[in-house]
Amino acid sequence: MANLLNIGFSLTEALGFIADTDKQLTSGVIEIQQKLTDGYSFSESIKSMVDAQSYHQLLIAERHGQLREVLAELATFDRLKLKQFKKIHAILVYPLFLCLILLILITMIHVYVFPQIEQLMPSIRSCLKSLK
Repeated sequence: MANLLNIGFSLTEALGFIADTDKQLTSGVIEIQQKLTDGYSFSESIKSMVDAQSYHQLLIAERHGQLREVLAELATFDRLKLKQFKKIHAILVYPLFLCLILLILITMIHVYVFPQIEQLMPSIRSCLKSLK
């Protein structure tokens, strides 16, 4: 949206363009357009679709005539947040994989190794039962 506003689209034209080009966003954009035609401000129109912090930033920016700049900053911030979330997700996969391997290894030891040891050394049975 910020890019469209920067190249000269009006707010309503930008919303119309987004509705025409991105079918996933069409219902939300139509809701925003309806609220705008009902007389609500842009920030009030998207209040239900964004978090409180973004809403307040847009409200202040709209009142001071800096909507384009704040939309661009919010888009940059959201991209960064998504990138960090993906990195955290990727980092957490490795420890979870290691935990899964460890659980499988412990299970295999209890199922296969301990019975073999009990068969070879019956006197160890009491020691093994204390470990369980």
